Amino acid sequence: MSAPAALRIEKLSLSYAGSLTVSLPQLTLREGEPALLTGVSGSGKSTLLECIGLLNRRMRCERYTVGDRELTSLDDRELERWRKAEVGFMPQNGGLVAFLSVAANLKLQIELTLEARLGTAPRAEVRRLYAEALEMAESLGVGGALLKRYPAELSIGQRQRAVFCRAVAGQPQLLLIDEPTAALDPAHAVKLFELMADLSATRHNLMLIVTHDIRHAALFKHSYAWSEQASDSTHSVFLEVEDACGS
Repeated sequence: MSAPAALRIEKLSLSYAGSLTVSLPQLTLREGEPALLTGVSGSGKSTLLECIGLLNRRMRCERYTVGDRELTSLDDRELERWRKAEVGFMPQNGGLVAFLSVAANLKLQIELTLEARLGTAPRAEVRRLYAEALEMAESLGVGGALLKRYPAELSIGQRQRAVFCRAVAGQPQLLLIDEPTAALDPAHAVKLFELMADLSATRHNLMLIVTHDIRHAALFKHSYAWSEQASDSTHSVFLEVEDACGS
């Protein structure tokens, strides 16, 4: 039996860049079942991901529910608190505080998440999540001595893996990941895709991954893709496809 649908969005759209409208008629994410979002360059994938992560407030959306909670009914303060507490976002660029070490970035993310989620950051919970974050960093090759380095001292690939570790460090309910393997060699790309699938299954979170790298799409049951048939020069439309392999 498949996991129950935990997040549902209906009729999401955003008009930007003067004339282009990006829209997603519907999106369903299920606990423990990560989904892919694919499309040609310039189609609006990153913009769409920002909207789903509630980072772009100019979007329009008829429905955004997580479980039984309708987020469109929350006021700005409540919505911001939910986003900080429950959304882990991995951007294509940036994602780390430049003047903090990798280790300090991980700890900061955990503390910020707990503050938003609980109103405080209990030391025992910070230590627990931090220990798990360090294990993940080690598994991705950015542990050990690299934890003491600052972002500028890392290679592009190391930085990208460190950003992923920060995005998941607070163990958020919803993970939104933008081109996680763009700067990785094939071996690390495979490892990261496998880790993302395993994380979603073991932590029962919601996950949407923007990627051009669909070689390992068989790991994922669900996919949304830019539709050439439904789109035109002023309207970029993303639709659900039957399976990730077909995207």
